[in-house]
Amino acid sequence: MNLNMHILLDELRPFHPRAKLDETIDLHLKQARIMKGDLRLLSRDYVYITEAGKLQDGMSELPADANIVCVGHLDDKRFDELSCNLINIDAGLDLPEVFNILQEIFEKYAAWNRQMIDAIIQNEPLQKIFDIGAAVLENPIALFDASLALIMTAGELPENYQGTIWEEVIRYGYSPVEELPFQERKRISEMIRTIKEPFFYKSAPTDRYTRMIAGLNINGKHFGNFGLIDINRPFTMGQLSLVYHLKNVMELALSKNRELTDITEEPLYFIERLINGFGVEKKVVEYHLKKRKWGLEDGFYILNFSPHEESLDEKLFRTYIYRIKKLIGKSIIFTFENSIIAILRERDYSLDDPVLLRELDDLLSRIGIICGISLEFYNFMNLKYPYIQSKIALTEGAKREPRKWRYYFQDYYTDHIMNSLDNSTSLKSLYHPQVQKLKEYDEKNNTEYVRCLYTYLQNGLNVSQTARKLFIHRNTLTYRLNRIIEILGIDFRREEELFPLFFSCLIAEHLSQPQDSS
Repeated sequence: MNLNMHILLDELRPFHPRAKLDETIDLHLKQARIMKGDLRLLSRDYVYITEAGKLQDGMSELPADANIVCVGHLDDKRFDELSCNLINIDAGLDLPEVFNILQEIFEKYAAWNRQMIDAIIQNEPLQKIFDIGAAVLENPIALFDASLALIMTAGELPENYQGTIWEEVIRYGYSPVEELPFQERKRISEMIRTIKEPFFYKSAPTDRYTRMIAGLNINGKHFGNFGLIDINRPFTMGQLSLVYHLKNVMELALSKNRELTDITEEPLYFIERLINGFGVEKKVVEYHLKKRKWGLEDGFYILNFSPHEESLDEKLFRTYIYRIKKLIGKSIIFTFENSIIAILRERDYSLDDPVLLRELDDLLSRIGIICGISLEFYNFMNLKYPYIQSKIALTEGAKREPRKWRYYFQDYYTDHIMNSLDNSTSLKSLYHPQVQKLKEYDEKNNTEYVRCLYTYLQNGLNVSQTARKLFIHRNTLTYRLNRIIEILGIDFRREEELFPLFFSCLIAEHLSQPQDSS
């Protein structure tokens, strides 16, 4: 295995070296050599050992990319003048001793790498390979999948990890990305997918711990990432370099190992066709539902999860899907039109369950997305229409009640009908003249006869029930109804008049609401 100067510096730490090194973590050093011959021909692929005295004069020809370990006292001025990668050890060691120490370092990491490769060849469990890899790290490491779900950990976790990100990872089984603002989540998600090398990260300068993150790619596709914090020791560039090598080894292990092969979701093509309104053979739908032990005519809901702000990238989608699956794992969950769609069977999850709703609200508030909920439906073939309902619930709900997390289509049902009618024809053209007359009377005389009429019609002309709903005495209601009959000259016994009156009361209520300026 090749090393770099950062790894060598960490291993030489007991001898209190000083160093000036570039920032690259490329592993290119093949071995240690005694420096001699034409100095202009020094290869960047080797670390050269020399005595400090030989660097005092006449060494300006050293290539800038040379890697030098010098033994003995080197004055500060000369140390600063040299432009190469330089480690200086002034601890009473002679050159042969340092050469042997470097040889042992190279052998140590060659053996470490050989252990991991042998484990891969022998198809050892991934946990064993990961444990071998973590043996040279000073802090524990976690492996997450693309949804940030925890797959495995390695390395020694201290007893006092409470209050760190490790506590939430161990407790919940995933990395708590929701603690970051939405835009920061997107930025980190993009970095993990596009930056090939591990990188250090702090969400704020005041953070107690620094994080180290490394994205993993399998066959050109983002798989997941490593996550560490400097809970035992501060990170070094040498540790970053070792995590980089471990990343490459684990990518190889994951590509060869079937242990973590993605669990393929059941084919969802038929669901997307149904949502788009295209025809699907009924037997095909029944076949796939039967595999879940669902029936075509069970009771279902659609939950439509959508970001408050901008669109999500693939990594954030997978992250949020994992969170949602932890809560409602028996549902069908997939992405569609920049939303996460969950199809719930009512038999599995009751939307009247206060515990479920409390946990759902907690999840939505933590990850910062909102949820539109359709009416319950009983024919899976009609999937298009509850999906539309869930979108309407999101649109109307977020507009009217932006502080909520859950929006039910049933709460905006009437408003949606009114808005749809108003967009196709003027609502006032459907307004029964008698109800319009009663509304004008209310406004002039500060009465509530339209509300009284609406409630009376809504309760099937039942006087006692209407009085209870309006919180008034039965005699008071009788008086108001007589006044309404007197003003309008209507006869409640004519059934063909009742629906136009009822619907016009709805129009009156809708028109009296503050209208959205947009």
